[in-house]
Amino acid sequence: MPKAGRENWNKGYPIALWFTKYGDTLGFIVEIGPFTDPEQRVLFMKHMENYGFNLKERSKRLESQFTRIYTKYIKIKDWSNKDEILEVMMYLYNDKAKQTIDTLLQAVNTFTWQKPEEL
Repeated sequence: MPKAGRENWNKGYPIALWFTKYGDTLGFIVEIGPFTDPEQRVLFMKHMENYGFNLKERSKRLESQFTRIYTKYIKIKDWSNKDEILEVMMYLYNDKAKQTIDTLLQAVNTFTWQKPEEL
């Protein structure tokens, strides 16, 4: 996947995956961010629908910049227990998000990436 995103978000890549702490929970998020070319983002979002992603209409607007396609949180009982945290991270990624990520990679690999025109 080429760097089609904005340089100030996710080092220029338009797709980000990350773990986050929210209160007493650990979460995993997959998000499509801003593209340097908004029209290319709209085309990519429409392309993702061909792979079963159910996107809201506002995600396919030129002014849209961020679309979370996966979010899952699990409560952590003991934040000082590294094994528990690692177990939850592995569960969030392997058991919960992996299918979404695999499908997203299929969409990425079959999309016609065009280099945005230089500004």
